Amino acid sequence: MKKHHLSSVRTRESIEATVHHQVNEYVSPQIGFFLSNKQLESVPEESGH
Repeated sequence: MKKHHLSSVRTRESIEATVHHQVNEYVSPQIGFFLSNKQLESVPEESGH
């Protein structure tokens, strides 16, 4: 039974590492891009005064 537990831990570690990598590579840049666009939209344009 202990061997199964170790295998399960390795699997969870592998899943966690994979998810972490995918979030950093694909999701984080998109969130940053989205948030920077939202910030630009909320800044009022300066008038020529």
